[in-house]
Parts: sequence; structure tokens; C-alpha cells
Amino acid sequence: MIKQFLTAFLIMINFTFICGFLYPFSVTYVSNKILPKQSAGSLILVQDKTSKKEKIIGSSLIGQKFKSEKYFYIRPSELLDNGNDTLISCGSNLGPTNKKLIERVSNNYKRLKKQNLNDLIPLDLITESASGLDPHISTSSAKFQIPRVARVRRISSESLGNIIKRNTEPRQFGFLGEERVNVLKLNLDLDRVAAL
Repeated sequence: MIKQFLTAFLIMINFTFICGFLYPFSVTYVSNKILPKQSAGSLILVQDKTSKKEKIIGSSLIGQKFKSEKYFYIRPSELLDNGNDTLISCGSNLGPTNKKLIERVSNNYKRLKKQNLNDLIPLDLITESASGLDPHISTSSAKFQIPRVARVRRISSESLGNIIKRNTEPRQFGFLGEERVNVLKLNLDLDRVAAL
């Protein structure tokens, strides 16, 4: 009995060391060496004008809400509307016949139609992503917002189109998904080119 207990105890100690310390340390070490930017959360750094030090302004993996009309907007997100709590990642789980979802989509549609009367509104600008934290929009969603941003920034639509094109990411592996634009990167590039 004591021998079985001792064996079980030694196995527990070994597995605790291997699974609790050795494996996490080795995975972290290897990922930091091979993919340092990705293993740190794909953080985006910019130089602070006053202190001349780099500061973190966000991650290219997590959507960030922009309220000013001089910026491109991300997809609607109930999470980002309620305090930017990115620790909670989930969809609303409302069904297609749910009155709350229909009202939310309808309000998004009406708000966007006021900004751009002539164009069809891309679906991803009126519906939420599954996580609520999607950092990307479709290229059609970015192009839909050109008239508003051009008017506020007093920049030509052609220049904005070039900025969008420069920030367009291709389909994954050349065939998965669709071309997309990372909104945070797009707005940073926009600030560099046409600062207000």
C-alpha cells in the first residue's frame, strides 16, 4: 500500500514538473525565438511624440473602436460598445428572428444609410462578428466609408482608395476567406498620410 502511494506521488511530482513547468517554459521559449511578435500578442507600437519612447496602442488581432468620423469604423460590437472589455469574447447568440437582433441591425443600417445614401451597405458593417472583437472589415466596407472620411479629412477619395489598397490583406493561403483590411493599421496609416 505504501509502495503504491509512493509510486503515485512520484508520478504526480514528475507530471507536475513536466506539464506545469518544463512544457510551458519550452513552448514559451521556442515561440519567443521563432515568432517573437506573434507570441507577444501582435502588439502595435508607435513612438510617443513627447517622451520619444514607444508605446502600445493596440493589437492587430483585436478590434478597437473608433468613434471620430475622421477614422474608419470596425464592425458593430456589443462588447466594444460596453466599455471595451476585450477579456469577454463572444457573440450575442441572438437568433435571426429575435426582435433585439432585428432592431440592432435595423438601427445600424439606418445610421450608415445617412452617411452614404447611394451605395449598398456591406453586410459586415451592420452585423457583428462571432467574437465581437474582429479587427478586420471587408474591402467593400472600407470603400463604403470613403465619402465620410474624405469629407472630414478634406482628402481625395482617390488618395483614400490608395491607402485602403495599401492596407488590404490577401486571402489566407491565397484561397481562404476574402480580402480584408485591418482597421487599426488602416487608421494609423491614414494619420501618417493625412493628419488633422
